[in-house]
Amino acid sequence: MKFEYWDRMIDILRETIPESKIARWFFTVTDVERQGDTLYFKVPSPMQADWMEDMYSDKIKDAMLRLTGDDVQVTFVDEQTIKDAADANEALA
Repeated sequence: MKFEYWDRMIDILRETIPESKIARWFFTVTDVERQGDTLYFKVPSPMQADWMEDMYSDKIKDAMLRLTGDDVQVTFVDEQTIKDAADANEALA
């Protein structure tokens, strides 16, 4: 994963999130992609996507605002949903 603000974003998040939670939730993120004003975080499971959306979206938005001055949207996408969609598209082809 190569997201140019990752390390600095994590440093800001550490100001309000315990290290154990950073390790548990953020170090399992497999990819981050920015498209326009939206950051897409790819995570292993639907449960993790839901949890991170509820618990950390606002903190990530605040961190990115501090880093870049940009008001971004945050979306979490789970790998299983991506795989299922790809399989469904393949079956239709």
